[in-house]
Amino acid sequence: NGQVLSGVQQWMGSYYYFEPGTYLKANKQEYVKSQWGDWYMVGKDGRLMSGLVNWQGSKYYFDPSTYLKVTNTNVTVNGVTYHADQNGILSEVQNTGFTPSQINHTYDLADWQGSSQTAINDYIIMHDVGAESGAAANANYLRNNWQSAYTQFVVGDGGQVFEVGEPGYVSWGALNANPYSPVQIELGRTYNRDQFIKDYTAYINVARYYAKQYGIPLTLDAGGAGTPGVKTHNWVTENIGGSHVDPYGYLASWGIGYNQFASDIANGVNPSQLNSVVYSQRQ
Repeated sequence: NGQVLSGVQQWMGSYYYFEPGTYLKANKQEYVKSQWGDWYMVGKDGRLMSGLVNWQGSKYYFDPSTYLKVTNTNVTVNGVTYHADQNGILSEVQNTGFTPSQINHTYDLADWQGSSQTAINDYIIMHDVGAESGAAANANYLRNNWQSAYTQFVVGDGGQVFEVGEPGYVSWGALNANPYSPVQIELGRTYNRDQFIKDYTAYINVARYYAKQYGIPLTLDAGGAGTPGVKTHNWVTENIGGSHVDPYGYLASWGIGYNQFASDIANGVNPSQLNSVVYSQRQ
């Protein structure tokens, strides 16, 4: 009808941004607010940008369908996986040997079970099951007794990862530390050396993956209460409260001490080095 338009407009198969004051098409890269309130990245040709975008020294990803900035999720571009934080800033996700596609959901809590409280992203808490039994049996027990205690994951039975509670929410595995931990991980027990190596490797990989997801430092039992990092239940007892000292006793029975554990959390498992450390049989 001849009306001059401004804001975000569709034209010839693309979306463009026209400055509200001048009605001219944008001619520089900028982050703009549309007439309906959503924010978009505009390129030098005035088009809305999508995909991987560099902006003011950081990388962002804009959804190709909606053109909106993605936050709090992973995206893969040209074979490289990035994590978008709450502001949309991307950081490259290093390979941890674990992806959520490996999770066994047999023992998931129902939607109405467990806590609905979002956890503060301070700690990844490491446990062992405290009994001579494997991962599936303990995941099943936690699911059936969730009102007493449960964690997000139970790892074991040859490196399997069983989910019980949903990551990101409070679980009930470490008393007063619970509100500060988006992920708590139990390690099932075994007397089989090969199985232990698989279990321990998965245990480390899951901890490293979720520490990176939630921006938690890959340090083990460092500092006191309020110091973010990967923590054992033993650290929780010493710094926040409780009586448990796991998982050090079980790990030590296979030759894994603090230094090895801390190195593996920080750097990932070196299979040949781990093989040289683990006892020939459980002590």
